Formats: sequence, C-alpha cells, structure tokens
Amino acid sequence: MNTQLEKLSEQYGTISGKWFILGAAPDSVQRLAQYELGLTALRPEHLPFRPATEPATLPAGRLLLIDHDQHVRGIYDGADIHEIERLITEVNVLLYIYDHRH
Repeated sequence: MNTQLEKLSEQYGTISGKWFILGAAPDSVQRLAQYELGLTALRPEHLPFRPATEPATLPAGRLLLIDHDQHVRGIYDGADIHEIERLITEVNVLLYIYDHRH
C-alpha cells in the first residue's frame, strides 16, 4: 500500500476486511463507479481530485458508504469533521437496520 494511503488508513482506524481504501487513476475510478457500483454519472466534483489541475496519485478525499447490496448510501468529504460525524451517524443507522431485519 502507498504511504499516503497507509497514513489515511491509520487516521481513520480502518479494520482490515471491512474497510477498503483505494488509490487509482481517474478513469479507473470512473469505471469502478459506473460498472461495479452502478453510478452512471459520477460527476467531477465527486472525484477526490481535480484531474486537470492535480495529480491522480492523491489519496482519496471522498469516503463512500456502500451497503451490503452495493448501493452507495452517501459520499463524504474525508477532510471535514462534520462530514465524518455524519458518516459515523449513518453507519450506525445502517448497522441498526441490519441488526433489526427480520
């Protein structure tokens, strides 16, 4: 894993096998979003960098919450504490829903 991604992983206290931190070229992110996650129109503002002005090797600044059905439940700015708090709340809501399914 790239050193920047390792630092990001440590910063968020990721759990191996439950969290996946990815670094990829913009076209790879676009293909993943479109074909694997079903996002047919990933807009440039959802990318963690601006392809025209920033190198594609930056670690992801966006966090995606993806449920068991591979639906994107939210996209969050990893550098914004309020966004992280919202992500944590939404993860807890999702866990509650999973725990109370019949």
